[in-house]
Amino acid sequence: MRWLLLIVLFSATLPGKAQTPATGIPDFTFYNMKDQAFSRKDLRRGKPSFFIFFDTRCEHCQRTCKRLNTLYPKTRGAWVYMLSLDKKENIQDFFKTFAPNLPRQNNFMILQDRLFHFIPRFGPSKYPSMFLYGINQRLIKYSDDEASLDTMLSLLPPK
Repeated sequence: MRWLLLIVLFSATLPGKAQTPATGIPDFTFYNMKDQAFSRKDLRRGKPSFFIFFDTRCEHCQRTCKRLNTLYPKTRGAWVYMLSLDKKENIQDFFKTFAPNLPRQNNFMILQDRLFHFIPRFGPSKYPSMFLYGINQRLIKYSDDEASLDTMLSLLPPK
């Protein structure tokens, strides 16, 4: 059922052409791991926002997060929002297995997309998708290639 929903969401946003990443941070409602709503107005300010959209069963996402788990000091100049459509328990298990350092970082937030806002509003084309927005909430860079994690991190300001 979940895969069918993903196919419908991805295809509904693809009117015969590739999806275009959101050039500005759109409105949304996600949920943190304490089941509290988190919306655009709750975004932290003063640093770029780095959104990473992942699936807990995606091998590319697993490798990306495993690598990010060791490179997290490079993210200290940004707010990092990790988003998934998966169940909360699966998300928590994913981080325990592949990225145990990340949930402990004060600039990381793990979010669940229960209302399916991310795909139609942000415009990812596949997993993992990474969106870097500047302090002005305008898109700096988008990538859906796990190999570009280092490039994305190089664009983040130092702490």
